[in-house]
Amino acid sequence: MDKYSITNDSGEVTMRDLATGVTLSWMEGETNTMTCQSTGALRGSAYIAKAKEMTSYAYAHGLLTETTADTMARMVAKQSARREIGRQVKEARIAARMTIRSLADKCGIGAGHITRIECGRYNVSADTLAIIAGVLDTKITIEV
Repeated sequence: MDKYSITNDSGEVTMRDLATGVTLSWMEGETNTMTCQSTGALRGSAYIAKAKEMTSYAYAHGLLTETTADTMARMVAKQSARREIGRQVKEARIAARMTIRSLADKCGIGAGHITRIECGRYNVSADTLAIIAGVLDTKITIEV
């Protein structure tokens, strides 16, 4: 049985770990980009380790050529941290029985901004995160 499901479409490689649900996509070119998502239960260091394993596999099998493994590992760590922060913000908001709109209004930022933070698609500043945590009366932590 294959360990990964892999597609390569015009330079965009998508790789899914069949056991964990971790999916990585890379687009190589002048500016290399990578996106990660996990539909499984892996979080934090376990997620980072799986993404590194998958990236190493992709390099070893010629699926990726232009970027370095260190660059990819940093990208995975950043995305994992953003996702973890977003998860904690969303859980605290729901526990506080607040809508995205009400949290945004109390923080003085846009609802779209809160949505991007909760989805892990935005690199939130420490200042903004402190405001959000204060409004939600919670602590936001990430594993380093």
